[in-house]
Amino acid sequence: MINRTAVRGGGVAAAGLLLAPALVLLAPAAAMACSCAVADTETLVGYVDTIAVGELATIEAPPTRADGAVDTADQVTYTVTLQTVLKGEPDNPLVFRSASHGASCGLEDMAVGRDYVFFVRDGESGLCDGTSRATPTLIAEVEAVTGPGQEPMARAADPATGSDTAPGSVDQAPAAELESGLPTALPWIALTAGVVTVGLGWLLWTRRSRND
Repeated sequence: MINRTAVRGGGVAAAGLLLAPALVLLAPAAAMACSCAVADTETLVGYVDTIAVGELATIEAPPTRADGAVDTADQVTYTVTLQTVLKGEPDNPLVFRSASHGASCGLEDMAVGRDYVFFVRDGESGLCDGTSRATPTLIAEVEAVTGPGQEPMARAADPATGSDTAPGSVDQAPAAELESGLPTALPWIALTAGVVTVGLGWLLWTRRSRND
């Protein structure tokens, strides 16, 4: 007679041996996964220094290593054309970085041309920071904490250099030039005043001589 208990025990043992390598391979992957603490919108708003709605303009991959190795912590550079600023005073365009892989909590499934609500802290963002596709619901949740969004700060082009300058700085250069030119002009002003004074004195003396 065949001992069924022994057969079942042997089958379980064999199955365990077959699954062991798979479990070993899966364990590191699970350990490397990004884990984010549960946070509501108000908490996320308080954590970051910049929140803005905008269109993702460019995605710049990290430089290729000489040995061809890939590190999940290598950073991708994102450039955003801003539409609305909800927190902070970011430059427009906004440039920030994120880890290149989700395993290191880097942003995932980002697409150029799409609108997102960007949550940025110290020039970086990630899976746990709140950056997501822009939706009316998400924007309303953020504005409930920050107040209504504002237009990005406009930057006027400097006609002399072609570079962008912040509002209020355009008229500073002429004022500075005027101030710097005053010391040079002062001697000429004094000389002119002296000539006028001498001329008036001579004219008065001439009139008195005629009257005498």
